[in-house]
Amino acid sequence: MVFLLVGLLLLSFGCSLIFARETWWAAQQFVDRLKKQVSERTLVWEVSQMGLGVIAIVIAIICIWQGVERI
Repeated sequence: MVFLLVGLLLLSFGCSLIFARETWWAAQQFVDRLKKQVSERTLVWEVSQMGLGVIAIVIAIICIWQGVERI
């Protein structure tokens, strides 16, 4: 059951990284303002968000698979 829950949370996190990048960019700007740094949205940032989203989705699928097998 824990694997299933973790998998669903990771799936939503990964999808949000891919499909809600504006929200994550706003969060990044907020953190940078707290650190008194300048934010710059570059191609590297975009690709890293997509890559992290894909990795989170793959791990989520593995966790969900394990959770289903244990039920």
